[in-house]
Amino acid sequence: HEPPAPAKSEGFVQARPAHVPHISEWVTNLIKYPNPLTQGKLSEVVSVDPAEVIVQSIAVKEGDYHDLPTFRRAGPTADIYWEPQEVRACVVTCGGLSPGLNNVVRGIVTTLAHYGVDSVYGIQFGYKGFYA
Repeated sequence: HEPPAPAKSEGFVQARPAHVPHISEWVTNLIKYPNPLTQGKLSEVVSVDPAEVIVQSIAVKEGDYHDLPTFRRAGPTADIYWEPQEVRACVVTCGGLSPGLNNVVRGIVTTLAHYGVDSVYGIQFGYKGFYA
């Protein structure tokens, strides 16, 4: 069932964003947990609506009504799909000169800590470290 083409209004073209699947569409028996970032000392964190998407390009031709490439919007949502105390996270990098990579790793680890994840491991020697 194809939705109707969007209407034109005063020089603007309304386009239909393409559907971006959510994990709950693939795994139907997921348990939802309240997001710890929206509670306690971090309660001012605003949740992202899971239905929101980011359109890849804002430039479209008039009359070009096909589905536009989109991405699911990143950010904290009201619910999460894992129990933070049960999560075991690993961070692996693959070598080379990467200015700012330490800040990325630190950001991952501190964000996981805000979620309540206590077990975060560093994997040495890149992907080889998974097999060593």
